[in-house]
Amino acid sequence: MDLIQDNRMIKKRKKLNRIFKEKFLDNIIHQSSDQYGTIQVLDDGLTRSLHFDSIEKQSCFDPKRPEFLVLSYTRSMMAGFLMNPKATRFLNIGLGGGSIPRFLLHNVEDCRIDTVELRKSVVDIAGEYFLLPNDDRLKVIVEDAYEFVMNNRFQRYDMIFVDAFEHNGIADAVVNELFFKNCQSLLNPNGVFCINFWSEPKDICKKIRKRLNAAFSSHLLEIPVEDRTNRIGFGLFPADSTYSLMTLKKRSRILQNKFALDFPEFLKDMLKYNDAYFKQIDVIK
Repeated sequence: MDLIQDNRMIKKRKKLNRIFKEKFLDNIIHQSSDQYGTIQVLDDGLTRSLHFDSIEKQSCFDPKRPEFLVLSYTRSMMAGFLMNPKATRFLNIGLGGGSIPRFLLHNVEDCRIDTVELRKSVVDIAGEYFLLPNDDRLKVIVEDAYEFVMNNRFQRYDMIFVDAFEHNGIADAVVNELFFKNCQSLLNPNGVFCINFWSEPKDICKKIRKRLNAAFSSHLLEIPVEDRTNRIGFGLFPADSTYSLMTLKKRSRILQNKFALDFPEFLKDMLKYNDAYFKQIDVIK
């Protein structure tokens, strides 16, 4: 049954991509190709979005509020701060239009961010069309993310964000178990690994969950993104695996004021969809 559903999803995506190319042609303000495929930038007068020759938005931003996270899944990825609210050292894999680095630079004053992007053309477009800041706190590295993680032996991070998609789904290089294990080794104590993936096709989603569980010794949380097929996984490197619910609630309100995001709702989803995990680590009521 899952295979039938997955085939239906593939056919649906092909149809949507055809509609995308026909309907939004007039909104394209940039189109180019590199060795990895076609890139489009669309502008509808309100927001600007990055596409890899498909209807899925790789990135989206509001020119009037460049630091705002327009796409709901990027906002959900920030829920990782619930587990590490003092994070300042970040690794961001997959630049896109630079939404996550822009948000962090705006909201975490003493941050340092390493961003790894495979495609030099995407870096250039992020600077020209998405106002990627020229900031000493941000280092952009043009490299294969898998190679960067495998060869990195010295840096440690408080949070790692992985949002690396190709035209037809999440990049294979960032969903294998060895990649996850090496990312885990790059985390500081209390570090958080945050990854955006899709709930469909179901077989791929199941494999990602299994590999994340293995890499993070089942210290794994997951929340769905409302009205989207995106799911956000959080792999934890817990120095202390006991959490006070009262502390988490207080923390969510502080983070809400700091980041202007609905952290109390993030916490509600964390508790709702990860009940077994919180029971396992004995959350103090």
